Amino acid sequence: MKRRSSHHSSFAIVLALVIAPTLLAIAPETADHSMRQFLEQDDTQHPYRAIRRLEAESGTRRGWLEAVTEYSVEGGFSYQVTAEGGSSLVRSKVLRAVLEGEREVIAQGEAARAALARATTGRRCRSPPARPAP
Repeated sequence: MKRRSSHHSSFAIVLALVIAPTLLAIAPETADHSMRQFLEQDDTQHPYRAIRRLEAESGTRRGWLEAVTEYSVEGGFSYQVTAEGGSSLVRSKVLRAVLEGEREVIAQGEAARAALARATTGRRCRSPPARPAP
């Protein structure tokens, strides 16, 4: 029985030595392909209309708002606040500022950067995924 076990482990070692270089050669090619594919994506902003709910808090102050956001090549980015609550300071200085910042960046033709950028204001601000507007 020990001989058979030794035979299996020898086979496993030989198999690993044969397969490992092949796997190592494939991994970088796959990563390169994935990176090339990502970088070659069309970063054109597509038209959309969505309802967003933004929430933020600063210390004991909390605020939220819901807005219909829309983007088109002709009209650019626009939003209309449809509901809001909580601290008016948080709503105006944080939440509306986020929407205004997005509008300005897109108006300057930096839509791709706006999609990847994250605001770092020192306040916790979260925006759940947008849902299509009716």
